[in-house]
Amino acid sequence: MNRLNFLKLAAVGSLTVFTAPLFRKFSFPIPGAALPGDFVSGPGGKLYQGTSDGRILASADGGLAWQCSVNFGENFQVRNLSGTGGGLFAEIGFPGGIFALTSANGIAWQTVG
Repeated sequence: MNRLNFLKLAAVGSLTVFTAPLFRKFSFPIPGAALPGDFVSGPGGKLYQGTSDGRILASADGGLAWQCSVNFGENFQVRNLSGTGGGLFAEIGFPGGIFALTSANGIAWQTVG
């Protein structure tokens, strides 16, 4: 998916998910929707984890409590999340394909390419 098509798709939904964090804390280590794999170290010394329901979670206390850093929506799945030079890289799946995003801070995301 190219950047223009992604922006068209995003315009159908809400673009606020790319810039406004949602502060929902979890009392357990990580929600059941979290994807298998290791946590990713990212910006601000936080741990990050993607979920199958379109969220990227962040923990500032080593994984004891989590908050939603960004929510792409339940129709999206964070398929891959990795650290890249102090930032984050995510592959997001949706019914029409896969697209890639990067973030320098874990909150604001932009398409790759």
